[in-house]
Amino acid sequence: MSKILAIDDKRDNLITVSALLRNLIPDFFVITSGSGVEGIKKAKAERPDTILLDIKMPEMDGYEVCKKMKEDEATRFIPIVMVTALKELEDKIRSIESGADDFLTKPIVKIELLTRIKSLIRVKRLHDDLEKSYQELKDLEKTKENLTQMIIHDLKNPLTGIKANLEIVGME
Repeated sequence: MSKILAIDDKRDNLITVSALLRNLIPDFFVITSGSGVEGIKKAKAERPDTILLDIKMPEMDGYEVCKKMKEDEATRFIPIVMVTALKELEDKIRSIESGADDFLTKPIVKIELLTRIKSLIRVKRLHDDLEKSYQELKDLEKTKENLTQMIIHDLKNPLTGIKANLEIVGME
């Protein structure tokens, strides 16, 4: 089951996006947040597969939320799609510069939303698999180092005894 976090200050938009995603793909679990600050907290706690983020919000706008999430180690690799009524090229550029992975304008086209979300979730899963493999490789490297140290230590003791005996024989 894929988790999607939708962050928007307008409750109607959250209800619409949640219903849309649940109808398109029943195994999408949609988490909602009514503000940027709350959205950041939920992203850290829930670890969603992707985030749908509105730009125009009070307190903290979507650009700032996106930037904070991309700076935080816990949320850095969660794909973010800016979903907004803004349509100017500058808004798209600013979204990408703040760290967004994609940009959708309202009104949302169902198939476009679905396609982009599936694509970003696939990329995130590949990243997660790569991260897991890297961690396993680091663990194996540590095990190899420990084993090498143990072998060196275990070989050193008998060799020291042999060397001492040879020195005694050489003295006689």
